[in-house]
Amino acid sequence: MKKVWLYALFAVMVACTGSCSDKPDMETTELSPDEVVTLRISFVAAICGDAICKIEDPEYLALGQRGFRYEGKTYDGVFMTTIPCGPDVDAFSNIAADRPTVFRVRISKNPFSDVNYSCVRCAATFAEGPSVRYYIRPE
Repeated sequence: MKKVWLYALFAVMVACTGSCSDKPDMETTELSPDEVVTLRISFVAAICGDAICKIEDPEYLALGQRGFRYEGKTYDGVFMTTIPCGPDVDAFSNIAADRPTVFRVRISKNPFSDVNYSCVRCAATFAEGPSVRYYIRPE
């Protein structure tokens, strides 16, 4: 009888090695430092020039963090960014939680040379944001 239980336990362990894994189905694939991608995003939240963005194009969701929790909701395909200053910020003037808007942007691991990110900002930021970070430029 003990052998039957041992075989059953072994069979369950073998079956669970692939299907019981804690690994998410979709891996995060960050951009390389010199790569630039154009895609659509929406803002989950923004505080003092920092923003949590959600990738809206399904084919690019893997570029963001999977399973990020914010205010009781779970998001896939999210990343942190710094909202550009000056004329570039006007492109994002409709940011509001009650008016979700989708923006077309270019994202990169490095700041865009023609975009100003160094304006005066308040010091508030998110306690915990996504681990993935990109710079954005309005398209």
